[in-house]
Amino acid sequence: MIKRTMSMIFLMIICLILLHLTAMAETTNLYPAEDEYGLYGYINEKGEWVIKPQYEDAEDFCGDYAIVLKPGQENETNSELYEIINAKGETIVGNIRGIDDFAFENPYIGKDCYWVYGYEKYGDRDDEFVATGCFDWRTGNKTELNPETDYEFVDDVSIGGRIVPVISHDLVYGFYDLNTERLVIEPQLDLIDIWDIYLSWNDYNVIEVCGDDPEYNPYYYVTAEGTVLSLPETIVLPDDANRSAHVDFYFAGSQGIVCMTKDDRYILLDFEGHPITGVLQDYLDCRNGNIMISVDGELYQCIKPDGSILFEGEYREVEDDWTEGYLAVQSKDGQNMIIREDGTCAAYLPVFCDAVRAGKEITAYYSGLKEDEKRWFLFDRRSETIKEIKIDGWIESITENGTVLYQSDKTMLYGFLDADGNCLQEAIYEVYEDSHEGFVAYSDYAFGMICVEKDGKVGYINDNGELVIPCQYKEGMPFAGELALVETEECDDQYINHKGEIVFVFGQGSEEDP
Repeated sequence: MIKRTMSMIFLMIICLILLHLTAMAETTNLYPAEDEYGLYGYINEKGEWVIKPQYEDAEDFCGDYAIVLKPGQENETNSELYEIINAKGETIVGNIRGIDDFAFENPYIGKDCYWVYGYEKYGDRDDEFVATGCFDWRTGNKTELNPETDYEFVDDVSIGGRIVPVISHDLVYGFYDLNTERLVIEPQLDLIDIWDIYLSWNDYNVIEVCGDDPEYNPYYYVTAEGTVLSLPETIVLPDDANRSAHVDFYFAGSQGIVCMTKDDRYILLDFEGHPITGVLQDYLDCRNGNIMISVDGELYQCIKPDGSILFEGEYREVEDDWTEGYLAVQSKDGQNMIIREDGTCAAYLPVFCDAVRAGKEITAYYSGLKEDEKRWFLFDRRSETIKEIKIDGWIESITENGTVLYQSDKTMLYGFLDADGNCLQEAIYEVYEDSHEGFVAYSDYAFGMICVEKDGKVGYINDNGELVIPCQYKEGMPFAGELALVETEECDDQYINHKGEIVFVFGQGSEEDP
């Protein structure tokens, strides 16, 4: 009996320790807030100060890091000084004299970019900074160039790959490896459109440079090892191709490049310019390492990155992309179906469709090639079953539990359906959108809530389609974790929780002593 009691006590102690460790491992969301003195700090979901007010301005956290502006610390050129801090309020990078606009001024775009920053200025060009630093907010890694170099990072580099573009003072481009902190390609390339390589990359890329012939610009295949290989003059890239190696017209990290011949037909080349396939009439990149090709422009088949056939089926019509491992196709005998990645049939469709929205388990398929043939289908990926639903409108999003947000074609207002297509709420709401520096916040569920508007007032609906916070605010932002920023007629900014309770009011400080 004593041994059994001791064992129970021991198990309870272990459980309490595990619960404590789990609680410690959870990351608390922090929110920028303003005190009664006009200084910014960060609060938790209870409205308590975690990082005391001390900044002139403060941006949202990306992961464990945020950008802040220190007050009263202007340098000799009267430029503002920024810092990158962690969730403890510790300075990770300090005394920054410039940071790219996307990172600081636009949270919707800045979250997709490395934070490019610098300490110095160009001579009398006080409105620009030398971008010698690159910060990866996902990992906390920073890379800083020697200020004596004659090149700098390019602003607004999309986050992801380790190879990023740099530009010299002579305005020619090279590539830099953030991991090894070395140039892989010296600045030497006069690129046509730098925007096309703003995406970072890991293994290889294709770039277009200025040629001596005004009617011809050569393409080069570049690698992370520093190889620069000229592609044949008979090859051009598709006009709509994104020149980043891991998206769109490339096979993801594998064997070939899809290019176009000068007679507007496609061909798959290996990385030395040799054909892997014959000339193609068309191709559709499915972004899963495979590709749909057509030799005659009418029938498509799916091949692997090395050019071998993935499965034997030939299709008259195919979707542009796989959705959660499924693809809608039409066979050459007119049969419409949804196939799995191995080519087997998962479900049959009465008409050819495109997947337009996907939730955790449900995908919405749409057929609207003709005005009088608009039809909607919900595909349950768990049971691989299809159900047709009747709506006069367009499906905008699907929550994790299958609630469907749709917009009426007649009224342009929004309503909600359940996972079986039954009406939960008639279309009576506007989906509230708030713009920031010219960019519009997405109309989608954020942390189980969506921002809606009715009669000029903003409220929140949960992912069951229920109005849980009445439409009563002048403005509102999507929820970020437990809190959302709203504005009333009486108060500019305040945070509310999922119950609509006021957690913090800007400019009035906090009851907690910072």
